[in-house]
Amino acid sequence: MKRVRRILLVATLPLLACVPCARAASLAALESGASALETELLLAAPTLRPAALRGALAAWNGLELKGELSRPLLTVIDYGLPSTVKRLWVFDLASHRLLFHELVAHGRNSGDDLARSFSNDVGSLMTSLGAFVTGAPYVGDAVAHELGRLGRSYGCPAVRPAIAQPLIDELKDRTLLYAW
Repeated sequence: MKRVRRILLVATLPLLACVPCARAASLAALESGASALETELLLAAPTLRPAALRGALAAWNGLELKGELSRPLLTVIDYGLPSTVKRLWVFDLASHRLLFHELVAHGRNSGDDLARSFSNDVGSLMTSLGAFVTGAPYVGDAVAHELGRLGRSYGCPAVRPAIAQPLIDELKDRTLLYAW
């Protein structure tokens, strides 16, 4: 199988998914002396796990220092959460605002409701870590309700069609998508 080279920003696989635990962890992070930016973003996104946000902010800071990013936008996907909950966040780091909070599917061979396996191999149909442009009809609340999970992509993160174009327009031109 042909192997595709990708820039791997971070490869941290969360061990378990728990939305209520994420809220408790967010509160703990607020009390533990998190940065002002991290605190504001966690308040805007209480289901985002602090470890995922910290990793994303560290990656963003490193790439920003190297001049690799064009705008202060940060997209975070927490694949440790089930596909039936919104696990994609887009933040404007300049204004400390949450711009998008959306459902996002993972690759069909990465797992059922939880993504457990990841690969960069072409044809693996697993989620790859990296930056992607997406949109798919098998993502949405009705699909999640009907199947008990979202549909599966061929590996890319996929969002509902109604949000795909505005999201793509916002994220294009060298912004960071961080998959945790």
